[in-house]
Amino acid sequence: MLASTDVLQEGEDLHTFCRRVVHYGITWTPSAMEQRTGRVDRIGSLVQRNLDGKPEPEDAEWLQVHYPHLQDTVEVLQVRRVLRRLNRFLELIHNKKGDAKENGSRIDTAREMLEVLEDIKPPVGRLESAFPVLPGWLQGTVGPDAVKRDVTLGQEHLMAHLRILWCTMLDDYSIRHRRSADTRMLRGFALVRQNELLRRDSELPGTGEKEFEVELRSQAAGDATLLRCRSHVGQLDLKKDDLVDALYRAQRDFGLVKVCVRREATDTTDDITVEGDLPFHPETTQAGELELLVSRTVGAAARLQRKLMPDESEG
Repeated sequence: MLASTDVLQEGEDLHTFCRRVVHYGITWTPSAMEQRTGRVDRIGSLVQRNLDGKPEPEDAEWLQVHYPHLQDTVEVLQVRRVLRRLNRFLELIHNKKGDAKENGSRIDTAREMLEVLEDIKPPVGRLESAFPVLPGWLQGTVGPDAVKRDVTLGQEHLMAHLRILWCTMLDDYSIRHRRSADTRMLRGFALVRQNELLRRDSELPGTGEKEFEVELRSQAAGDATLLRCRSHVGQLDLKKDDLVDALYRAQRDFGLVKVCVRREATDTTDDITVEGDLPFHPETTQAGELELLVSRTVGAAARLQRKLMPDESEG
Protein backbone atom coordinates (compact mmCIF):
# COMPACT_ATOMS: atom_id res chain seq x y z
CA MET A 1 0.00 0.00 0.00
CA LEU A 2 1.23 3.48 -0.92
CA ALA A 3 -0.33 6.50 0.83
CA SER A 4 0.30 9.94 -0.64
CA THR A 5 -0.92 13.53 -0.73
CA ASP A 6 -1.69 15.31 -4.03
CA VAL A 7 2.05 15.37 -4.74
CA LEU A 8 1.57 12.11 -6.69
CA GLN A 9 -1.52 13.35 -8.52
CA GLU A 10 0.42 13.96 -11.76
CA GLY A 11 3.52 12.69 -13.48
CA GLU A 12 4.02 9.39 -11.63
CA ASP A 13 3.50 5.85 -12.96
CA LEU A 14 2.18 3.53 -10.26
CA HIS A 15 0.42 1.04 -12.53
CA THR A 16 3.00 -1.72 -12.69
CA PHE A 17 2.04 -3.30 -9.37
CA CYS A 18 -1.05 -1.30 -8.26
CA ARG A 19 -4.64 -2.29 -9.01
CA ARG A 20 -6.76 -0.14 -6.67
CA VAL A 21 -7.22 3.60 -5.97
CA VAL A 22 -8.73 4.99 -2.77
CA HIS A 23 -9.59 8.71 -2.84
CA TYR A 24 -9.27 9.99 0.71
CA GLY A 25 -10.65 13.46 -0.08
CA ILE A 26 -12.33 14.60 -3.30
CA THR A 27 -12.01 17.53 -5.68
CA TRP A 28 -14.83 19.20 -7.63
CA THR A 29 -12.80 19.08 -10.86
CA PRO A 30 -13.39 15.84 -12.81
CA SER A 31 -10.08 16.15 -14.65
CA ALA A 32 -8.22 16.23 -11.30
CA MET A 33 -10.01 13.06 -10.17
CA GLU A 34 -9.12 11.40 -13.47
CA GLN A 35 -5.50 12.47 -13.04
CA ARG A 36 -5.34 10.71 -9.67
CA THR A 37 -6.91 7.52 -10.98
CA GLY A 38 -4.71 7.74 -14.08
CA ARG A 39 -1.62 6.96 -12.01
CA VAL A 40 -2.88 3.34 -11.97
CA ASP A 41 -5.26 3.24 -14.97
CA ARG A 42 -2.62 3.03 -17.71
CA ILE A 43 -1.68 0.90 -20.68
CA GLY A 44 0.29 -2.12 -19.56
CA SER A 45 -1.02 -1.89 -16.01
CA LEU A 46 -1.39 -4.82 -13.64
CA VAL A 47 -5.15 -4.73 -14.23
CA GLN A 48 -4.79 -4.84 -18.02
CA ARG A 49 -2.26 -7.64 -17.90
CA ASN A 50 -4.63 -9.72 -15.77
CA LEU A 51 -7.62 -9.00 -18.04
CA ASP A 52 -5.90 -9.70 -21.37
CA GLY A 53 -7.43 -12.79 -22.95
CA LYS A 54 -10.41 -13.02 -20.59
CA PRO A 55 -13.74 -12.82 -22.47
CA GLU A 56 -15.92 -11.89 -19.48
CA PRO A 57 -13.95 -10.64 -16.47
CA GLU A 58 -15.54 -10.63 -13.03
CA ASP A 59 -16.48 -7.29 -11.47
CA ALA A 60 -13.71 -7.55 -8.89
CA GLU A 61 -11.10 -7.99 -11.63
CA TRP A 62 -11.63 -4.52 -13.08
CA LEU A 63 -9.72 -1.49 -11.79
CA GLN A 64 -11.21 -0.70 -8.37
CA VAL A 65 -11.70 2.99 -7.44
CA HIS A 66 -13.10 3.82 -3.99
CA TYR A 67 -14.47 7.04 -2.47
CA PRO A 68 -14.73 6.43 1.30
CA HIS A 69 -17.23 8.67 3.11
CA LEU A 70 -19.63 8.73 6.05
CA GLN A 71 -23.06 7.63 4.84
CA ASP A 72 -25.16 9.74 7.25
CA THR A 73 -23.38 13.05 6.65
CA VAL A 74 -23.14 15.65 3.88
CA GLU A 75 -20.16 13.68 2.53
CA VAL A 76 -22.53 11.27 0.79
CA LEU A 77 -24.02 14.19 -1.16
CA GLN A 78 -20.56 15.46 -2.08
CA VAL A 79 -19.48 12.05 -3.38
CA ARG A 80 -22.71 11.63 -5.38
CA ARG A 81 -22.18 15.06 -6.96
CA VAL A 82 -18.58 14.19 -7.88
CA LEU A 83 -19.61 10.85 -9.41
CA ARG A 84 -22.24 12.57 -11.54
CA ARG A 85 -19.70 15.14 -12.70
CA LEU A 86 -17.22 12.36 -13.56
CA ASN A 87 -19.87 10.59 -15.65
CA ARG A 88 -20.70 13.81 -17.47
CA PHE A 89 -17.00 14.51 -18.01
CA LEU A 90 -16.59 11.13 -19.71
CA GLU A 91 -19.64 11.77 -21.88
CA LEU A 92 -18.43 15.17 -23.01
CA ILE A 93 -14.97 13.98 -24.06
CA HIS A 94 -16.51 11.08 -25.99
CA ASN A 95 -19.22 10.93 -28.60
CA LYS A 96 -22.12 11.32 -26.17
CA LYS A 97 -24.34 14.24 -25.28
CA GLY A 98 -23.98 15.50 -21.75
CA ASP A 99 -26.27 17.90 -19.97
CA ALA A 100 -25.53 21.16 -18.21
CA LYS A 101 -26.62 20.06 -14.73
CA GLU A 102 -24.54 19.60 -11.60
CA ASN A 103 -22.00 22.29 -12.53
CA GLY A 104 -21.80 24.07 -9.18
CA SER A 105 -20.15 23.08 -5.94
CA ARG A 106 -23.00 24.33 -3.74
CA ILE A 107 -25.18 21.55 -2.26
CA ASP A 108 -28.76 22.05 -1.14
CA THR A 109 -28.63 19.68 1.83
CA ALA A 110 -32.25 20.29 2.85
CA ARG A 111 -33.47 19.06 -0.52
CA GLU A 112 -30.86 16.47 -1.47
CA MET A 113 -30.99 14.68 1.89
CA LEU A 114 -34.62 13.82 1.13
CA GLU A 115 -33.87 12.31 -2.28
CA VAL A 116 -33.57 8.59 -2.82
CA LEU A 117 -29.85 7.79 -2.56
CA GLU A 118 -29.55 5.39 -5.45
CA ASP A 119 -26.13 4.31 -6.64
CA ILE A 120 -24.46 6.46 -9.31
CA LYS A 121 -23.54 3.97 -12.02
CA PRO A 122 -20.52 4.69 -14.25
CA PRO A 123 -20.86 4.57 -18.05
CA VAL A 124 -20.70 1.00 -19.33
CA GLY A 125 -19.78 -0.39 -22.73
CA ARG A 126 -17.26 0.79 -25.26
CA LEU A 127 -16.82 4.57 -25.46
CA GLU A 128 -16.56 6.12 -28.91
CA SER A 129 -14.09 8.94 -29.47
CA ALA A 130 -15.51 12.36 -30.25
CA PHE A 131 -12.56 12.84 -32.64
CA PRO A 132 -12.74 9.88 -35.04
CA VAL A 133 -10.02 9.18 -37.62
CA LEU A 134 -11.72 9.05 -41.02
CA PRO A 135 -10.53 6.32 -43.43
CA GLY A 136 -9.47 8.86 -46.05
CA TRP A 137 -7.02 10.48 -43.67
CA LEU A 138 -4.84 7.37 -43.72
CA GLN A 139 -4.51 7.30 -47.52
CA GLY A 140 -2.20 9.22 -49.81
CA THR A 141 0.38 11.88 -49.04
CA VAL A 142 -0.61 15.06 -47.22
CA GLY A 143 1.44 18.11 -48.13
CA PRO A 144 1.48 21.67 -46.74
CA ASP A 145 -1.28 22.86 -49.11
CA ALA A 146 -3.63 20.04 -48.11
CA VAL A 147 -3.05 20.71 -44.43
CA LYS A 148 -3.86 24.39 -44.95
CA ARG A 149 -7.12 23.59 -46.71
CA ASP A 150 -8.16 21.14 -43.98
CA VAL A 151 -7.48 23.72 -41.24
CA THR A 152 -9.56 26.35 -43.06
CA LEU A 153 -12.50 23.99 -43.47
CA GLY A 154 -12.17 23.00 -39.83
CA GLN A 155 -12.34 26.63 -38.68
CA GLU A 156 -15.47 27.25 -40.76
CA HIS A 157 -17.10 24.15 -39.28
CA LEU A 158 -16.24 25.24 -35.74
CA MET A 159 -17.51 28.79 -36.27
CA ALA A 160 -20.76 27.52 -37.80
CA HIS A 161 -21.50 25.51 -34.67
CA LEU A 162 -20.52 28.43 -32.41
CA ARG A 163 -22.96 30.74 -34.26
CA ILE A 164 -25.77 28.23 -33.71
CA LEU A 165 -25.06 28.22 -29.96
CA TRP A 166 -24.79 32.02 -30.02
CA CYS A 167 -28.24 32.43 -31.61
CA THR A 168 -29.74 30.07 -29.03
CA MET A 169 -28.24 32.15 -26.21
CA LEU A 170 -29.61 35.39 -27.74
CA ASP A 171 -33.09 33.84 -27.73
CA ASP A 172 -32.83 32.91 -24.03
CA TYR A 173 -31.13 35.97 -22.53
CA SER A 174 -31.37 39.76 -22.78
CA ILE A 175 -28.28 40.16 -24.94
CA ARG A 176 -27.77 42.66 -27.79
CA HIS A 177 -25.57 41.40 -30.60
CA ARG A 178 -22.79 43.76 -31.62
CA ARG A 179 -21.33 43.48 -35.10
CA SER A 180 -17.60 42.80 -35.24
CA ALA A 181 -15.13 43.32 -38.05
CA ASP A 182 -13.37 40.15 -36.92
CA THR A 183 -15.50 37.25 -38.20
CA ARG A 184 -13.80 34.89 -35.72
CA MET A 185 -15.16 36.82 -32.76
CA LEU A 186 -18.74 37.34 -31.49
CA ARG A 187 -19.57 40.37 -29.36
CA GLY A 188 -22.58 41.37 -27.33
CA PHE A 189 -24.00 43.49 -24.53
CA ALA A 190 -25.56 41.43 -21.75
CA LEU A 191 -28.21 42.96 -19.52
CA VAL A 192 -27.38 42.05 -15.93
CA ARG A 193 -29.10 42.37 -12.59
CA GLN A 194 -26.56 42.59 -9.78
CA ASN A 195 -24.07 39.95 -10.97
CA GLU A 196 -26.29 37.65 -13.05
CA LEU A 197 -27.43 37.58 -16.67
CA LEU A 198 -31.05 38.58 -17.13
CA ARG A 199 -33.23 36.11 -19.02
CA ARG A 200 -35.67 37.39 -21.63
CA ASP A 201 -38.65 36.01 -19.72
CA SER A 202 -37.61 37.71 -16.46
CA GLU A 203 -40.08 40.14 -14.92
CA LEU A 204 -37.29 41.93 -13.07
CA PRO A 205 -35.57 45.01 -14.55
CA GLY A 206 -31.88 44.98 -15.34
CA THR A 207 -29.41 47.14 -13.45
CA GLY A 208 -26.87 47.62 -16.22
CA GLU A 209 -25.17 46.23 -19.33
CA LYS A 210 -21.83 44.46 -19.62
CA GLU A 211 -20.02 44.08 -22.89
CA PHE A 212 -18.38 40.73 -23.62
CA GLU A 213 -16.90 38.74 -26.47
CA VAL A 214 -16.42 35.08 -27.28
CA GLU A 215 -13.91 33.54 -29.67
CA LEU A 216 -12.30 30.22 -30.53
CA ARG A 217 -8.66 29.78 -29.58
CA SER A 218 -6.17 26.97 -29.92
CA GLN A 219 -4.51 25.55 -26.82
CA ALA A 220 -0.89 26.35 -26.08
CA ALA A 221 -0.04 22.66 -26.57
CA GLY A 222 -1.82 20.22 -28.86
CA ASP A 223 -4.49 20.91 -31.46
CA ALA A 224 -7.60 21.12 -29.24
CA THR A 225 -9.90 24.15 -29.51
CA LEU A 226 -10.95 26.37 -26.62
CA LEU A 227 -14.04 28.56 -26.40
CA ARG A 228 -13.02 31.74 -24.61
CA CYS A 229 -15.19 34.50 -23.15
CA ARG A 230 -13.81 37.88 -22.11
CA SER A 231 -15.50 40.80 -20.33
CA HIS A 232 -13.86 44.16 -19.67
CA VAL A 233 -13.69 45.57 -16.13
CA GLY A 234 -11.81 48.86 -16.61
CA GLN A 235 -8.49 50.69 -16.30
CA LEU A 236 -6.79 50.61 -12.91
CA ASP A 237 -3.46 51.79 -11.51
CA LEU A 238 -1.98 48.66 -9.98
CA LYS A 239 0.83 50.58 -8.33
CA LYS A 240 -1.62 50.82 -5.43
CA ASP A 241 -1.20 47.85 -3.14
CA ASP A 242 -4.85 47.81 -2.03
CA LEU A 243 -6.01 47.28 -5.63
CA VAL A 244 -3.56 44.41 -6.12
CA ASP A 245 -4.84 42.79 -2.92
CA ALA A 246 -8.44 43.25 -4.10
CA LEU A 247 -7.70 41.55 -7.43
CA TYR A 248 -5.98 38.67 -5.62
CA ARG A 249 -9.00 38.16 -3.36
CA ALA A 250 -11.32 38.33 -6.37
CA GLN A 251 -9.37 35.65 -8.21
CA ARG A 252 -9.47 33.44 -5.13
CA ASP A 253 -13.24 33.87 -4.86
CA PHE A 254 -14.07 33.51 -8.58
CA GLY A 255 -12.25 30.20 -9.03
CA LEU A 256 -13.49 29.08 -12.46
CA VAL A 257 -12.70 32.32 -14.31
CA LYS A 258 -9.48 34.34 -14.44
CA VAL A 259 -8.76 37.97 -13.59
CA CYS A 260 -6.35 39.14 -16.30
CA VAL A 261 -4.11 42.23 -16.36
CA ARG A 262 -2.69 43.76 -19.54
CA ARG A 263 -0.33 46.72 -19.42
CA GLU A 264 0.22 49.01 -22.40
CA ALA A 265 3.78 50.24 -22.81
CA THR A 266 2.64 53.86 -23.27
CA ASP A 267 -0.01 53.86 -20.54
CA THR A 268 0.30 54.31 -16.80
CA THR A 269 -2.76 52.17 -16.01
CA ASP A 270 -3.54 48.49 -16.46
CA ASP A 271 -6.42 47.01 -18.43
CA ILE A 272 -8.38 44.57 -16.24
CA THR A 273 -10.55 41.85 -17.78
CA VAL A 274 -12.22 38.66 -16.62
CA GLU A 275 -11.79 35.63 -18.87
CA GLY A 276 -13.02 32.05 -18.89
CA ASP A 277 -12.73 29.16 -21.31
CA LEU A 278 -13.81 25.58 -21.91
CA PRO A 279 -12.99 22.80 -24.43
CA PHE A 280 -14.99 23.22 -27.65
CA HIS A 281 -16.07 20.65 -30.23
CA PRO A 282 -19.11 20.70 -32.56
CA GLU A 283 -20.12 17.16 -31.60
CA THR A 284 -20.23 17.73 -27.84
CA THR A 285 -20.38 21.44 -26.91
CA GLN A 286 -23.94 22.56 -26.20
CA ALA A 287 -25.77 25.88 -25.82
CA GLY A 288 -26.03 25.45 -22.06
CA GLU A 289 -22.24 25.36 -21.74
CA LEU A 290 -21.81 28.60 -23.71
CA GLU A 291 -24.51 30.27 -21.60
CA LEU A 292 -22.86 29.09 -18.38
CA LEU A 293 -19.44 30.33 -19.55
CA VAL A 294 -20.80 33.76 -20.47
CA SER A 295 -22.81 33.97 -17.24
CA ARG A 296 -19.78 33.18 -15.10
CA THR A 297 -17.49 35.59 -16.94
CA VAL A 298 -19.89 38.53 -17.25
CA GLY A 299 -21.16 38.05 -13.71
CA ALA A 300 -17.63 38.06 -12.27
CA ALA A 301 -16.69 41.14 -14.33
CA ALA A 302 -19.81 42.99 -13.15
CA ARG A 303 -19.08 42.02 -9.55
CA LEU A 304 -15.46 43.16 -9.78
CA GLN A 305 -16.39 46.43 -11.48
CA ARG A 306 -19.08 47.10 -8.89
CA LYS A 307 -16.51 46.64 -6.13
CA LEU A 308 -13.53 48.48 -7.60
CA MET A 309 -15.20 51.05 -9.86
CA PRO A 310 -18.67 51.77 -8.41
CA ASP A 311 -19.11 54.97 -10.44
CA GLU A 312 -18.82 53.04 -13.72
CA SER A 313 -20.64 49.83 -12.80
CA GLU A 314 -24.17 50.96 -13.67
CA GLY A 315 -25.78 52.18 -16.87
